Amino acid sequence: MDGLASQIDTLIQLEGKSADKITHALATIGGGKMDVGIKRLADFYMKAGDRKGEKRGRKEGIAEGIGGTLSIFAIYHLIKFFKRKIKEKKEYKAEGEAILTSLERASVGNSECIIVKTDEKNRTNIDTPTEGVVHK
Repeated sequence: MDGLASQIDTLIQLEGKSADKITHALATIGGGKMDVGIKRLADFYMKAGDRKGEKRGRKEGIAEGIGGTLSIFAIYHLIKFFKRKIKEKKEYKAEGEAILTSLERASVGNSECIIVKTDEKNRTNIDTPTEGVVHK
């Protein structure tokens, strides 16, 4: 409750008050009619509750909105990051294979060349050209 509602709440406490004082207070609030006074008090407290709820809701809504926006922003950039890394890996592998193929073609017939190959698990195999080698 805001300050005004708290002050009214303090004055209207029912504990220890006689019925005639409570009836008189409600009639005074209602312009001489107790039922109008009760309705007026109820409406006032409903508005006070709505105001409190609006403030709380606004704060929670802002927090959730910011949190949601940041989450979407982070997810978007993570996806971009992983796509870029996958693309870089593919480009790296393609470039390496192109260089290896070029070197292999250049080394055909060269008995002094050693060809080093790695498989997908980065295990190394060393091939020496067998051209011109006689097996016994």
